[in-house]
Order: sequence, then C-alpha cells, then structure tokens
Amino acid sequence: MPLRRILWGGAVIGALSIAAADAHAACKMTTDTLAFGSVRPDDRADSVGTVRVTCTETTGFQIRPAGGGAGRKLRGAGSSDLRYDLYIDPNRSLAFGDGSGGSFVLVGFAGPGAPFERSLYGRIRSDQRVPRGAYTDSLVLSLIPQ
Repeated sequence: MPLRRILWGGAVIGALSIAAADAHAACKMTTDTLAFGSVRPDDRADSVGTVRVTCTETTGFQIRPAGGGAGRKLRGAGSSDLRYDLYIDPNRSLAFGDGSGGSFVLVGFAGPGAPFERSLYGRIRSDQRVPRGAYTDSLVLSLIPQ
C-alpha cells in the first residue's frame, strides 16, 4: 500500500515545523508550522498546526504518525527532553496516534475541488525542568490511501 510521508521537525524550545517528503501519485499533503514559542517550566504550552490533502481524483485515506504520536519528546542538548503530545481535537482529549492504545488517526476524503484540511493540536506538558536551549523532534506522518 503506498504511503505518503511528512517530516515534522525543527524546534527551538517549542517550535515545530513540517516539511513534505515522498508523494502519493494522486494526492499531495502539506502542513504549516506548529509553534509553541517560549515555554516556562511550570506552564504547559499549546499550539495548533494544520494538515492539508489535495487529490487529483477522489481518494479516501488515513493520516497517522509513523511510530505512534502520543508521548513524544523534543530532544535538547545532552540528555534533556521536553515531553509533548499531539491531539486531533481542540480540547486535547483525543490523542493523535496510530490507532492503538486509545489513540486516533485522521480519516478523510479529498478530490478535485474538495481538499481535506484538519488541525492537529500540540501540548507541551507542564512542570518540566529542562535547561534553556533549542529542542527538536522529527515526526513522519503517513497518508495511507483506502
């Protein structure tokens, strides 16, 4: 089954950007930046990013992160990690993942003149004591035609 992959990465203490990789012949997936900004140790930080799919023919698909999605870590210098999670709802109660362990995938359709667009919601967890600096993560999203 052909997969469409997107790389989600490049963070500076709370900024994630997304870049496209491999393409599915009939569909194109694009994203915008998920930016958390500066993060205070005792506060959580929220952000929203968007996933868009356009297809030249009507296509149903799933979008899921390769390797899960909940419980991710932004990696800093040395052994410092900043934990964050991804969700498919604005209340941040439905974890975005591979469909296992209570997580959810995005499911949709796109076709000529009918693009698919959904928000992904990020949250950096509160009460994390990490040194100041740049933190990064890479997340591959797969577009799986149905």
